[in-house]
Amino acid sequence: MRPFQKAAEVHCRGYSRPLQRVITDFGSDVAFGKIPKKMMEHHGISIPISAGQEITESHAQRILETQSWETGFPAMGVIKSEMGEIK
Repeated sequence: MRPFQKAAEVHCRGYSRPLQRVITDFGSDVAFGKIPKKMMEHHGISIPISAGQEITESHAQRILETQSWETGFPAMGVIKSEMGEIK
């Protein structure tokens, strides 16, 4: 591994964490098809549409799993409860 690759924590055809964060931010704001245009406009970086979608959905999945784990409730489940009065 080259020194820059190690220091920047990137690899060939990969995306650094800061770049993934920018892509994910754009992915949460606009349609996936618009991410490449915004990346070029704001950062001068060209990325494929599929990369924006894959990275955004991957982070969303991790967030969903983390929230489910932290709360102890199922992420997509329904919790049934009954309300009653004791006299």
